[in-house]
Amino acid sequence: MKNLYTFSKKSWHVRFFRWLFAKDATEIYKTMCPYFWTYVLIITFLPIILIIKLFGAAGTRMLDNARTYSQRKEQKLLAELKERFYAALEAGQAEVYKLSKSKCWKRLNNDLYCKVEYHEMQKFREMKETEYWRIRQEKNEQKAIRQEASQRRDEKLDDIKDSIFGKILGYSVLIAVVAAALYLLFILFRWLIGLVDWVGTDWGSVGRITAIAIGIVVAIIGVIYLVYLFLIHLVTPFFSWMICHLKQVNWPKIRVGKYIAWPFVIFWKFLVLIGKCIAIVCDMIYNFYKKRCPIITWKEE
Repeated sequence: MKNLYTFSKKSWHVRFFRWLFAKDATEIYKTMCPYFWTYVLIITFLPIILIIKLFGAAGTRMLDNARTYSQRKEQKLLAELKERFYAALEAGQAEVYKLSKSKCWKRLNNDLYCKVEYHEMQKFREMKETEYWRIRQEKNEQKAIRQEASQRRDEKLDDIKDSIFGKILGYSVLIAVVAAALYLLFILFRWLIGLVDWVGTDWGSVGRITAIAIGIVVAIIGVIYLVYLFLIHLVTPFFSWMICHLKQVNWPKIRVGKYIAWPFVIFWKFLVLIGKCIAIVCDMIYNFYKKRCPIITWKEE
């Protein structure tokens, strides 16, 4: 949908949010992610929220604290990350690189840029890059050592293969494989002979039965191909012609009074609302997976 995140400032969910928290959602939420997940929590705990709401102003304050809990928790994590940031700068590049790989850093590093000095963040980046290249150099050296050891093993195997012992071993294995294959073919031949004797037929009967089976398979394939040609060259063009001509017929318009049509209109609007809600849920799950957040357009009407 083109206007999936365009909402009216007088919509039911904005008024419901104002009634619950005494706050204007259009001023708090500019992006869809926090607004969507806030409503997921509201719908999940709606019976408890309504009970708390019965307590009046105290219940409203309690609900507002619950709504802002995640924001306050994130601010606390940001403060802890800032402390770990300065501690890592003092500890050295190993701790800096370790912090840069943590989930907390990947989640809040963009917010931390506004909390520290530019030269401190630049120093952090340089230390991280230095440690990254040092670790990569160690991995490359270890990989080179493993490749060298593997090359030495391959050279030893080549020496063994070129020796008399290796050639004897190779020919022995080849003879064993060929003998095993011939033995399996012999067992299969004996099984076929036993099957013919058990059925009480001869090789001519077996050949005729095989020819009949092949003929049946070919006939089935031929029938399927003929049906395919019939559908493609006869049925499909006929229905295409019929639909094309039916669209050109001026059918009489059935006019239904507004008092008769309004239940159907309401039902259709309800289906559209359900479809839009499903589309928003699916799109928000996809955006959550892609780690991006759509912007809300609040319109006056």
